[in-house]
Parts: sequence; structure tokens; C-alpha cells
Amino acid sequence: MKERRTGVPTSSRLLVGAILALLGPGLGDVALAQVNTEAMRPAVPKEGVHGWLKGGITWKTGNTNSFSTSWVGKVAYHKGVHTPFLQLSFNYSVATDSRYENKGFAHLRWPAMWHRRVGSELFAQVEFNEFTSQIIRTLAGAGVRVAPVLTKRFELYVGTGYMFEYEELSDVATDDPHPSVTKFHRWTSYVSFRLLVNKWLVVANTVYLQPRFRDFGDYRFLESLSLMFKIYKVLHLQQMLTVAYDSRPPRHIYPWDTQMVTKLVVKF
Repeated sequence: MKERRTGVPTSSRLLVGAILALLGPGLGDVALAQVNTEAMRPAVPKEGVHGWLKGGITWKTGNTNSFSTSWVGKVAYHKGVHTPFLQLSFNYSVATDSRYENKGFAHLRWPAMWHRRVGSELFAQVEFNEFTSQIIRTLAGAGVRVAPVLTKRFELYVGTGYMFEYEELSDVATDDPHPSVTKFHRWTSYVSFRLLVNKWLVVANTVYLQPRFRDFGDYRFLESLSLMFKIYKVLHLQQMLTVAYDSRPPRHIYPWDTQMVTKLVVKF
């Protein structure tokens, strides 16, 4: 558990949190500044509008006094070559008057595969995370998506494009070379694959790289690896490892973040 940052929430963060909470977001696996949006894409898009919502509240009193809430939701649409989707999240936890989780996230993406192997994408994102001193981070951009390999057992996707990033941070010392507010133009690219090893195991991996155009030494990196094991018929075990790196964080923020998640998944 990370130590609580001392930054005071701003109206921007409170507004984003309120919107996400009302809409029912909650990407429970999101803990890093970058997010694997490949995992959000519908595996088999359905015609029309579809989506889902999950959430819950836990309140404990007595020997343990704590409150937590987590919400995750998605709305997607599919018509012809267009498959836009919106995914949102909100996580908040407090124990004995000490907050240890407060973050929210929303990602909107509009893919359009004009050809079976070539398409375009528009995207926008907003997020905050108190424990990385992130008051708010927004980005918007566009790019191309290419599928060089599409077989029954192996799929490979490559994407590249432009994005504009705006970020506000709290707790940045006056002598820290990293400014509290940044506005950067970045080149965003990713490589993603899905491999059906056998009928019991599926491996998926995505790597993102987002350097700044004027300074390639300032970049964000993310790798997300997933192993899906079939245990019995509809029951699966999923193991996920995510590693994120920011080459130019403020001095009080660690450049590396890792996350390991294990899930039982029922597919039918």
C-alpha cells in the first residue's frame, strides 16, 4: 500500500470522480498511469448497442473500520466497420479515517476497420489517481491500426498515431525540474498479439511506447501480459502482469509500477 499523498483534491478531480461514480465506472484492474486499451476491445462485436456494469460497496465496523467502493462499466456499439466503445472506472477506499485508494478513469475509443487488416482510431481519455499525485490527466488523439497476421491461432496488431496530453500533479516541489502542469505532444504506438497455444492456454501481450516528439528521452512505457488457462469447460484461470515505466516522473514518484492480478473467469 502506497503512502498517502498530501495534495488537496481540486474541483477538477472532484468533478471527474462524481461523473464516473454516477455513470457506474470502475476498472478494477487499473492502477497505473497508462492502461491497456487492447483488453477493452469486444472479442466478438455485436450489432447495435451493448454493454455491462459491475459495482459494489463494502462497509466494515467493529474491529475493522473501513469503507470501499468500486465500479466498472462499458458501453459499446457496432455497425458496419465502426465499433466505438466507452469504458469507465472509479475506486475509492478509506480505513480508520486514512484514505488509501482514490482513482478514476474514462476511455473513449472509436475504431473503424475500413479493410480487414487496416483501420483508423480516434480516442480520448481522462483520469486521476491521488496516490501518484495525479490531479487530472487528459489526452486525445488519432492513429492507424494494422493487422499484419490474422489466423485461427495467432493474431498480431500494430498501431501508431499522435496524441496530445495534459496533466496536473500535486506535491511537486518548487525545486523539482518536473513542472506541476504539462502539455505535451506525444507519438503513441503499440504492438499486440494473441496466441492460442492449445485448447487449454491462450497468451496475450501488449506493449505501448509513448515518447514526446520534442524529447524522445521523455517517454511512457507499458507492457501487459495475460495467460488464460482453461480449467474445466466454462471455468478459466487468468493471470495478468502489468509493468509501467515513466522516464521523467517528479522526484517523489517512483518511475516503475507493477501489478499482478489473478482471476477466476466463467465463459459461456
